[in-house]
Amino acid sequence: RTDGNFSHGFLVPLISVYAVWHRREDLHPSFSANGLLGFLAIFGGMGIILFSRWYELSLLPRGVIAMFMSALGVVLLTAGVAWVSLGWPQVKRVLFPVGFLLLAVPIPSFLLNRITLPLQSLAAALSCTALRIVGIAVERQGNVLQFEAGTLGVAEACSGIRSLAVLTAVVLAMIHFQRLRKLTALGLILAIAPAAVLGNMIRVFSSGVFYAWGWEHLAHGGPHELLGLVTFGIAMGLILGLGYLLARREALEMSP
Repeated sequence: RTDGNFSHGFLVPLISVYAVWHRREDLHPSFSANGLLGFLAIFGGMGIILFSRWYELSLLPRGVIAMFMSALGVVLLTAGVAWVSLGWPQVKRVLFPVGFLLLAVPIPSFLLNRITLPLQSLAAALSCTALRIVGIAVERQGNVLQFEAGTLGVAEACSGIRSLAVLTAVVLAMIHFQRLRKLTALGLILAIAPAAVLGNMIRVFSSGVFYAWGWEHLAHGGPHELLGLVTFGIAMGLILGLGYLLARREALEMSP
């Protein structure tokens, strides 16, 4: 079972493990039999996992809701094990690795649509405006762009939600490992959505140009997927570049 919007999920646990290893010298395992909340989290996580399995087998096979509940149960179980193994004073040192795991939890469709649909509309509107600016005749009806050569629909995969999810994970990791100050961290977080929208707009705009020039085959299949990787690279480059500049500015302000 997979959800393409969260295909980066397998990397999230690896980053969490590295974050724990990065602070290994500050952690001293000490079993805490008094960690009642930790045990409650363990049993609660196991209960959610078992319930999600029952839900999947009995009600909705291969449903994303079961995936959501199961992943959430694993995160809660992990938090409980950490609490019991380390005790609360040390658990606070691994809050980021445990909380970071939530980024691998797939969001149910009925919630995800509240994000993807506005993003699709925004991508279609911005791309339509940009195409008209460069002199290409295009009309927009909802999430569909109409050209003389045909129509181009802004699908869910072109909404930018995947870029948004990956960029969020990258920014949070940068903030944690580089120990950025609050204002610097806030600046990076606020840049996530614009970077994702800009990269996605370039993708839809480029596809529109291909349609207008009669190169419809480049707006579908392999070429379109390659274009998506290129535009995602642009968005990632913007975030990494901004992160570098903000971190450098922060270092200069702190230097004597």
